[in-house]
Amino acid sequence: MRSRSAAALLGVLAALGLLVLGAAPASAHGGATPDVVSVAQTLGLHELTVTMYLPTEGAGPMPVRVVPQGRALDGPLLVRAVPAGAGAPTSEVALAPGSGPGAPSTGTLQIDRPGAWEVVLVASPDVARIPVAIPGPPPTPAGVWVVRVGAVVAAVGAVAAAALWRRRPRTALGLGAGALIGAATAVTAAVLAPGAAAAPDPTPPGHDMAVHSPGGGAVVLTPNVQPSADGLVELTLGLTDGSTGARVDDLEIHDDALVHLAVVGPGGRLWHVHPVRTAPGRFAVRLPLSDPGRYALFAELERDGGGHQVTRSAFTLAGVARPAPTPPDGPGARDVAGMRVDVTVATPVAGRVSRVELAFSENGRPVRDLQSWLGMGGHLLVFGPSAGAADPDPADPATSFAHLHFTGPPVQYGYGPNVVFTYAFPAGGRYQLWAQVQRGWQLVTIPITVDVSPMPTGT
Repeated sequence: MRSRSAAALLGVLAALGLLVLGAAPASAHGGATPDVVSVAQTLGLHELTVTMYLPTEGAGPMPVRVVPQGRALDGPLLVRAVPAGAGAPTSEVALAPGSGPGAPSTGTLQIDRPGAWEVVLVASPDVARIPVAIPGPPPTPAGVWVVRVGAVVAAVGAVAAAALWRRRPRTALGLGAGALIGAATAVTAAVLAPGAAAAPDPTPPGHDMAVHSPGGGAVVLTPNVQPSADGLVELTLGLTDGSTGARVDDLEIHDDALVHLAVVGPGGRLWHVHPVRTAPGRFAVRLPLSDPGRYALFAELERDGGGHQVTRSAFTLAGVARPAPTPPDGPGARDVAGMRVDVTVATPVAGRVSRVELAFSENGRPVRDLQSWLGMGGHLLVFGPSAGAADPDPADPATSFAHLHFTGPPVQYGYGPNVVFTYAFPAGGRYQLWAQVQRGWQLVTIPITVDVSPMPTGT
């Protein structure tokens, strides 16, 4: 009786291995979610956020979501999936325009293999080619194999023990013991497998402050300016490696874009845009530039393994010179986009950390529905003089440039009413600042002039 009871107990425990055999793959793979790639694109007159949900098994459907900011799409947007190096797309879909800014347009592309791809956006005459790496199917974790092997041993041992019990009870008892070991191994591995997975990174996306030191880095930015048929100015950018002269086509998406381009006009107007990739190492954007004079260019990018870089250049737009515009207001109150914005700049002294704060209100009430843009609650771009120079030269590597982010926690479903930045102005002189927030899917830019006192003597 004892032997029979022991064998029965072993059989019950071994049967648990059969349950683990079915449960193990679900625990290892059932919680997996597709990788998500989001990238901002300034396609013609449209600022778009393109989100792609990559297939995780190396092939399969890839949903694509396009959200316009500021201006809805004028017509259908053709989206194609093209394997890198191939001319013809393997899949394409036409996305109907949404009902307005913020209204998404969605469709699904079909991916038939892992590797390098391009997602091509076509809104004639503008074309963007977004590089995308489709991951291969993930390998089965070692813990899952342990579960499977243990479960198989348990199942085989349980069946064999039951078949031999009447004729050879000792052999059956030994097989049952092996089944018990297999079941215990499978159960233990199944219990421990979820805990062995890497813990998610608790750091939220973005960063508190992204200050970019002067200097162009290893990438050379070459602009080419020509008029566009619709009256805009087409700006094409060539990116080359300063050491080899080769085209730079190893950019990584950072802060939701391949390239963040700041264009500062001679009148102090700012365009913060995201040029589209048209070919390896070539980007383009069309802008409504009308003031003749010298324009500054600051391109922020990250190369694979090369870290963050800011490369700069300048170009001149021909035409009859116009009177110098009135500089933007300094700290204080102003009305922008239907809101009252109170600006304070604490400690504008070179070499000391300054606090730039904006308080938004509407009809006497705090504004709390500012929206995140490019993953941040607010942006501040800073353009200032070189040390000892009265007028900044954008092509001078010593010219001050910074791009700061506000990443404070949202209030309810939005941000506000306060947006805060901190920055240490590197030298005394006059600085041009542009604070940017998003509200109602419209980008709001607040220009600010700040006169910074020189660094005190002896510090």
